[in-house]
Amino acid sequence: MRNSEHYPDPTAGRAAHHIERDEYRNTLGRMKRALKKARQIFKEHGFDVWQPIVLKDIVTGRIFDGKK
Repeated sequence: MRNSEHYPDPTAGRAAHHIERDEYRNTLGRMKRALKKARQIFKEHGFDVWQPIVLKDIVTGRIFDGKK
């Protein structure tokens, strides 16, 4: 990031990075809880999940497909 005088501003860049990292971790936590609940529901109805489940976050548009 750069400040108003167009010089590099590492403090602001670092802060933005930490915010994005925390948001990603929160999203990952929501995804893992949702997958756990979905697997429990399938199990209760006599099914096992054999293939990876692909999820898309409605808010961010990020796709979670089990790949990094």
